Amino acid sequence: MDKIANIKVFRLAGLFFLFLSAWMISFSGYAQVSPYVKESWFEKSIANEGDWYLLKQVFNKIEKDKKLTIGIIGGSITAGAASSDFGKTSWGPLVHQWFKEKYPDATIEFYNAGIGATNSVFGVHRIDQDLLRHRPDLVMVEFSVNDMHTPGTKMSYEGLIRKLLCADQQPAVLGLGLMTHTGENWQSVHLGICRHYRVPYISYRDAVYPEIEKDNITWDELYPDEVHPNDKGHQIISDLVIHFLEKVEKSRYMLPEPVTANRYENSYIYAFQPQDNRDWHLKDLGWETSRKGKALEFTITASRVSVMYNRNPEKGKAPEIFVEVDGRKKKLDTWFENGWGEYMYTDLLLDEVESGKHTIRFEYTGKPGKKFILHKILVTP
Repeated sequence: MDKIANIKVFRLAGLFFLFLSAWMISFSGYAQVSPYVKESWFEKSIANEGDWYLLKQVFNKIEKDKKLTIGIIGGSITAGAASSDFGKTSWGPLVHQWFKEKYPDATIEFYNAGIGATNSVFGVHRIDQDLLRHRPDLVMVEFSVNDMHTPGTKMSYEGLIRKLLCADQQPAVLGLGLMTHTGENWQSVHLGICRHYRVPYISYRDAVYPEIEKDNITWDELYPDEVHPNDKGHQIISDLVIHFLEKVEKSRYMLPEPVTANRYENSYIYAFQPQDNRDWHLKDLGWETSRKGKALEFTITASRVSVMYNRNPEKGKAPEIFVEVDGRKKKLDTWFENGWGEYMYTDLLLDEVESGKHTIRFEYTGKPGKKFILHKILVTP
C-alpha cells in the first residue's frame, strides 16, 4: 500500500474537539518573549494552522526519550545573514536555545541547512544529505524570499514538503514566510502547498509588515539591508515560531494528493565518485578542469537532470564547456553577465516524462587556463 495512505487520521469529532481546545488556550500560559513583539502579532502570524499531530509528537518524544533533533532549511536568512552571531542570534539557534531551556535534561541536536542565494530547487535535492540523514524530529522550512519569481519553485517546494512528510522518521514540518523590504515574498505559492498538506505556516510578513506600513516600526529598526534581518528581526521571527509551538495540541496527519505533477519528491544529488580521468579532478567543490582533454562522463537513470556549475562575471575568465546528453550537445553559459561575483548556476539538461538511462558528457573545448567547476548533478528519478 502507498506509504502516504498508511498515515492514520483522527475522527472528525476528535479533530474538532482538539482544535477547539487549542484555540481556547489563554495567551498567559505561554513563555515570555522579547519586548519587540506585540501580542496581536501572534495570531496575525498564523497563516495556516495546519494539522498539529506531528508537532505534538515532538514534545511527546522529548519528554519521554529526553532527546530531540531539530533541522532548519532555507536561504541566507536561515543561514543567519546579518545577525551578529550566526550560531546564537539568528532565528534558528534562538528556537534551539528555547528548546534547551525548556527541557534542560534533554539532549537536543540542531542542524542548520540554510545556504545563501539558494532556493527550494536546490533544497529538495540536498535535503537528504543535509538534514534527513540526521533523522530530524522537527524541520522548519524557509524559502519564501529566494523562491520568488523562479519557475518551478511551486513544484520543488511541494517536493520538499512531501519528501519531509514521507521520510521514515516522519518529522513535524513548519513553514515560515519572511519578506523583502517591499513586503514581497513567495508566501501565496508556498501557503497553497502548506494548506493542501495541512502543514502549519508562520508568516513573519503578515505580523510585521502591516506595522511598518502604519509607521509603528521602521524597516531600519529590523534590517541593515533590503532582505536580511538584524538581531532584533531574528528575535521576532523566533518569538513567533516559539509562540506557535507552545500553542500546539494533538491531531493527526494524512498526506493529501499532490497539487503539482510532484516530480521532485524523490529527487537527490548524484554522488560523485573518482574516475580514471587525469584531465578532471574531483575536489571539495566538485569536478574541476581548466584544459582540453578527455571528457567527463556519467551514466544516470533519471527523468529530469539539472547541473550546477560555476559562472564567472568576467567574460575573459569564463571557460568554454559543452555538455552532451545522449548525443545532443549544447554549450554551457559560464559567463555571469553583469554579475556580482562567481555564481553557482543551475541549468536544466533533461526533462522527460519517463525515467531512463542517460549518458551525460562534459567537454572542455576553449582556451586552457579558465577553470570550470561542476558542483552538483541534481537528479529526479
